[in-house]
Amino acid sequence: MKHIESNSSFKFLLSIVVFSFIPLWNCNRSTGAGDNFLFGVSEAFERAFGGEQVVACTSDVTVTTKTVSLVEDGNVAATYSASEDSGFTKVVTGGPTEWGFTTFETCVYPNLPISGSVEIPVTVNATYGSRITQRLSYTAGALSDLAIPSTLSFTGNGTSARQCFRFTRVNDGDRNPVVSPMTVNLGKMIQKNASGEVVSGTYTGKDACDISVTLDDDEAPGIRVSNISNIMEEPGVTTPNSGTF
Repeated sequence: MKHIESNSSFKFLLSIVVFSFIPLWNCNRSTGAGDNFLFGVSEAFERAFGGEQVVACTSDVTVTTKTVSLVEDGNVAATYSASEDSGFTKVVTGGPTEWGFTTFETCVYPNLPISGSVEIPVTVNATYGSRITQRLSYTAGALSDLAIPSTLSFTGNGTSARQCFRFTRVNDGDRNPVVSPMTVNLGKMIQKNASGEVVSGTYTGKDACDISVTLDDDEAPGIRVSNISNIMEEPGVTTPNSGTF
C-alpha cells in the first residue's frame, strides 16, 4: 500500500515539474505560442527526458521573417521594410480584402560588428518545385534578381548589410498533393580575417535561423476567412463563391 502511494506521489510531483517548465522551453526554429500550447507537453517532455538533440539558432543574426505563407490566388505583395514593426510593407492588388501573399521578401543580416567576413552556408529544399520561385532580391546594398547562392557572405552588420530572399507563388490552376514546407537552411557560420583565412570569432560555429515557406493551393477543398473584411470565400470555383458575415 505504501509503495502504491509513493508511486502516485512521484507521478504527481513529476507532473508539477513538467508543467512548471513548459513555458520556459522554446520549440526550435520558428514555432510559435500556439505550437507550444498544443504540443508543448509531449515535445518538451521528450526533449527534457528523451534523446532528442535540440540545436538553437543564434540571435546574433537577424532573419526578418522565418515563416512565410503564400497563397496561390492571393493579392498581397510584401517587401522588406526596416521602418515597419512587421518587417515588411504590403501592396494589395484588387483590394480592399486581403486574401494572402503572392510574393514575400525576407532578409538576413548579422547584428554585431565584423572583423573580416562571415559566411553562412545556404541549402534550399524546394519541395514545391516550380510552384514557388526563389530569388536573391537584395545584395551588396542594391536590388538584385539572382539565383540564391550556396553561401551568403557579409563584411558588415545591420540592415544596410542585409541580403534578402524573395519567394513568389505560381498559380498553376491544378489541384496539387500536399507536400512538406519548403525550407531555406542557413547553416553554421564561418568567420574569416581580412586575408581570407578561417579564424575563430564572434560568429564561428553559430547556426543562423532557417526559413520555412508554405503554399496554399486554391484548388484544394476548403473555405477561407478574411478577419480584416469579415468575408468568407470558397476559392477556385465560379462566382458567387463568397459572403459577408
